[in-house]
Amino acid sequence: MPPSPNPDAGAKGLETRYARTAFAVPPWPEIRGTDADRRNDFGAARVDHDRLCAFYPRFGYQVVTIPRLPIDRRATWLLRQMGTQT
Repeated sequence: MPPSPNPDAGAKGLETRYARTAFAVPPWPEIRGTDADRRNDFGAARVDHDRLCAFYPRFGYQVVTIPRLPIDRRATWLLRQMGTQT
């Protein structure tokens, strides 16, 4: 992702907050692919992930990593974290 021409653009967007939690899905080699929408390689995906996980806490977000689980269990875990399922 190229840097914004306006260095304050990212921080300004964080002024409107819907939640204090940011969910992060680390790059997983088992499901990672390269196609027209994901042109960067696995190493670049890891760099992007690490950069975002370092960025969000600086603005008051708690980054929670979504665990590697089968999709149905992962969805249930995420819904529980969001408080939408008991």
